[in-house]
Amino acid sequence: ENWDSGWVGELAHNIITSLQLNVTALTRANFSQESAEAYKGVSSYTRCVWEVRLGQVDMCVGDFWETEPRREVAAFTSAMDSDILKLGTMSIGLDDSFKASNLLKIFDPFDGMVWLLNTAMVLLAGFLIWMVEEGTPYNQDYFCQISPDTHLTKQQGLGKSIWLGLMAYVSGGAAHVGTTWPGRLIILGFGWFIYISVSSYTANLASFMMTTAPERGLITHYGDIIKKGGALCTLEAIQDMVETPGLALETFDDYLPAL
Repeated sequence: ENWDSGWVGELAHNIITSLQLNVTALTRANFSQESAEAYKGVSSYTRCVWEVRLGQVDMCVGDFWETEPRREVAAFTSAMDSDILKLGTMSIGLDDSFKASNLLKIFDPFDGMVWLLNTAMVLLAGFLIWMVEEGTPYNQDYFCQISPDTHLTKQQGLGKSIWLGLMAYVSGGAAHVGTTWPGRLIILGFGWFIYISVSSYTANLASFMMTTAPERGLITHYGDIIKKGGALCTLEAIQDMVETPGLALETFDDYLPAL
């Protein structure tokens, strides 16, 4: 086999050549009987690790994982690369169809708790501004627009203050008028809160809009495999790392048979 080609083999070959070492390359066909008796699995990579353990070879070179069972057999050098494990399935197109639920996606940039805290902050700010501004004769927010000399009742004034707070939040700017210094400070703090909240919402919304439509697959989670009566294909070397309750597991020695 071309042991000195490929990204792993070529790198190892260049290192060994630069060190001027004599190399005898062994392949799967050269595996010893001792390793076959020590390891009964199908993984040729794990078999090679056992060859090192038994002293049949000096080292194993390949793109295999440093799993816990293999670490118990032989020592490993530092890893040169890492793999990302993903659940592979056949794609049947993009999920770009419009649904009525898509209209609710404007609330996706914040989760439920953040929306609840924002609502509580708007109500609290409206209440505090009403408390310090309602009694002053100079604040026209709490006088009737039709009859400017008529002062709103406490219930009407509180309702209008909360309404102004909601308008300030959705418009991104203060809607109250402050005629007292306590009121001005509360409005300033409320305005700062609106600034931070609206900026965060806009940034998150932009990231949501840039996200491409997810692909729809025949299988999206383990439950789909169980419903279809299928099995999960994985490499034999990592079968101990995969938990598949209620799901059949088929192991392979290499990627291509699994694909």
